[in-house]
This record gives sequence, C-alpha cells and structure tokens, in this order.
Amino acid sequence: MELLKSDNSRPVTILLVRHGETIWNHRGLYQGHGDPALSKVGIAQIRAAAAQLRRQNAQIILTSPLLRARQSAAILAEELAIPASEDRRLAEIRYGQWEGLSQPEIKMRWPALLRLWKTAPDEVVFPEGGSLTEVQDAVRPFLADAERATKNIIAVTHQGTIRVAVLTAECRPLAEFRQVRVAPGSITTLTHCAGHWILGHVHGLPLPGASPPV
Repeated sequence: MELLKSDNSRPVTILLVRHGETIWNHRGLYQGHGDPALSKVGIAQIRAAAAQLRRQNAQIILTSPLLRARQSAAILAEELAIPASEDRRLAEIRYGQWEGLSQPEIKMRWPALLRLWKTAPDEVVFPEGGSLTEVQDAVRPFLADAERATKNIIAVTHQGTIRVAVLTAECRPLAEFRQVRVAPGSITTLTHCAGHWILGHVHGLPLPGASPPV
C-alpha cells in the first residue's frame, strides 16, 4: 500500500475521524487505553460520517489499534470499500488509573490533579499513565509521513489525539488543548499545502450521543 512520495508538490488531506460513541462515553467514564466497544449510537455516528467521507476522495484508512477506533474503521472500510490498517501512533492518551472512572470518582481521589488537567493540561502526567507530550511525540512523525503521502488519508482516532494533532500542525502550544472541539463521529481535516497545514471541518458538529467530561 503506497503512502509516501518523493516530494510534497500536491496537497494532501488527512481526514481525522473521531470514533463513535462507546458505552463508556455514554456513562461519562474516562477511556484512554481502556477498550470499550461502540454503542448503537456510535455505530450510527460512524455511518453518518461515512456518508460525508464519500465525497473526500480518500483511498486509505489508518486506525488507532484500540477497539472503538478499529470498529469505527471497519465500518468505514465496508461503507467506502477502502482498505484499513492499524497505526499505533493514532492511539489515545493513556489515562492510567483514571481509566474506567467517572469525573466525580476522580475528583474524590485526585482533586488537585483533576484541577490541573482542567486548567493546565500540558503539565499533567496521569498516575500510571501518559501525558499530552507523549501523544505529541507519536503525532509528529505521523504528520511528517502524511506530508509526503500520495493519497488523502482517513485517520480514525480519538479526541485527545485529534486535539494534539491540530495544535501540532498549527504550531500552537499544548496548553491550548481544550480550545479544540472534537465530537464523537466528527471529521476534522488537515490539508498540507505549500509547506503548511490548513485546518478545516467536514462534519465537525456534535452528533447525537454523549461525550466524556475530559
């Protein structure tokens, strides 16, 4: 499967698709590397996203290895008749001990860390988990590879990863993490043209369903 080319003379677009709602999303639980399945609402969200993606001339799907992303990618692959493969660089931030817990439960056990996560997310390292810097260290080479792609790419990934990708592409600090909105099943585009990434939205409005209080 050819992904790279020798120059970047032609614009290429990454269509960043956030996975659909999961049963943990519905219950307001932190996910990270936890592996819940899509809910019925989440499946419908991804089918709606597929209808938008048909117009985008993408020829490859890359997906986070986490179950909710793989399920979403499988739906898109079937709907669009495009091959899908895993890319570990698209995985979500590791919430560690927070995974599977609600925000009220986290507030009881880690009130200061939760407050820091809300106000200075770039400074947080999660207990037995990761950080936004760790996500960015994976996203940077992914974007660098995509700059040399021969085809538009659908990347099925996660809220945190998409936020970090947008900030990295626009050379913005990770402290602005919360300024990037990403709904379940939404599509955010990054187009590389003339040496720069340009942010756009194909289908960025919230679809029916809940999103965790991150």
